[in-house]
Amino acid sequence: MKFKLNAKNATSTSVGVASTGLGVMVSKGTNSLLPVSNRTAIRVGIVALAALGAASIESKGHVETAAQGLLAGIAVEQTVQVVSNLIAPTLPESETPGKFEKFGRNMLGLNGGNDFSYDLDSNMWENPINGFSNAVEVTTNSMES
Repeated sequence: MKFKLNAKNATSTSVGVASTGLGVMVSKGTNSLLPVSNRTAIRVGIVALAALGAASIESKGHVETAAQGLLAGIAVEQTVQVVSNLIAPTLPESETPGKFEKFGRNMLGLNGGNDFSYDLDSNMWENPINGFSNAVEVTTNSMES
């Protein structure tokens, strides 16, 4: 394996990584648009189409690299969702999960391993200014001469 760092490689890699991240975000957004029935089958179809599309693009420039990364990100996120949905029902519930169980649940996006949660005041959205100041401690520094 030969390592070669130059501006062309760095730019190409940056485009690929950024577009893959964007693909994951787009894929997460589309999750809310999927119908509840047959969701897993639809996700498997999305994975197949995105992976086939990414494999079909010959990466010659930044635009092609970005398109490949976007499709790869979509395929990866939908694959994670399919695997999580298939594995989640088989996982045991535990009052005090161990480190391995926390790791596994977080890895699958099941959020079972978080030691914390955030509860926002529901009134915060009715009056954003006052709701925010009530939900978060606000400090001010006064300058006296």
